[in-house]
Amino acid sequence: MASGQLARELMYYGVSAICLATTGSWQEGLRVCTSFIQDHQYEILDERMAIFAENNPID
Repeated sequence: MASGQLARELMYYGVSAICLATTGSWQEGLRVCTSFIQDHQYEILDERMAIFAENNPID
């Protein structure tokens, strides 16, 4: 999955990300912001990422 597609898919799980290409990088990848996540929200993030992994298996 290309970084743009991955960023879009992550939005459905409440994860904000930008493609590294938009920052001038030549690398394929994302930058994800977690600075506003409070300690009690990490469990929710773990649950969402588990669902994301189920819905988007690596080939």
